Amino acid sequence: MAFATIVTRRIVASSVLLRPLPSIASQSCLLNNDRRRSTGIQADRRNNDANSMLMRQHRHIHSSNSMNGKIRQFSSSTESESTGIRGWMERRKERKEQEQYEAQMERLSNMEEFKLTDFKRELDRSLKGLTANISFLQTKEMKAAKDVATCVESMTSILGDDAVADDLLGITRLQRLQIADKADRTVEEIGFVISQIQNMDIMQKTLRRRKLEGKPLPENAQKMQEAIKKDAMTVMTDSQRDMVRKKQQGMAKRMQRRK
Repeated sequence: MAFATIVTRRIVASSVLLRPLPSIASQSCLLNNDRRRSTGIQADRRNNDANSMLMRQHRHIHSSNSMNGKIRQFSSSTESESTGIRGWMERRKERKEQEQYEAQMERLSNMEEFKLTDFKRELDRSLKGLTANISFLQTKEMKAAKDVATCVESMTSILGDDAVADDLLGITRLQRLQIADKADRTVEEIGFVISQIQNMDIMQKTLRRRKLEGKPLPENAQKMQEAIKKDAMTVMTDSQRDMVRKKQQGMAKRMQRRK
């Protein structure tokens, strides 16, 4: 190697070694600048990450809102369709019940006398209606109606087919026991059925009176109750008035005991 080259390299190395070192202040400045640059880069990265996260959340919220809107729209349309069908079914049922009620009022008002056999026929019509529209809640009603029908059959078998409601108020204790035994029911249950028949008889007499006087028949149960309260004491027989007085006296005694 040429001597000149070696010397040149040594001079260059010497100049590098003899270059003055930077002061502590300048080193701190350089270090701070480096830190600022790295901090800025990291901040930029964090900002970019935050912005990208916000964008993803925005897209997620937008898609969720869109999906929820579609679900609400589907639910509201399904609910409206269901409500429409349900409403139509309920209105149809109400119209049918109203027609049956008016037909029953007309039949009862045309009867000159209400017999136990008439009560049984009205009960059979109700049973047919329950059978045609049977549901879980109506099974109890159906069983109760069948039990009442069994009791009425026992009454007619002992008192005869021409027996009326007033005849039931004059039966002896022995006859009551015979009816209960034949129907396989308690004496208390027979008494309850007799009360039902009396109520139906009073309603029939009220309707018959209004029919003969040319008054309109009650169009619903509430107006029927109002008509009974107004005309009941007029259409009742003496035995039925006596029955009502005894019931009122019994209720008054029970109220006094409670006090």
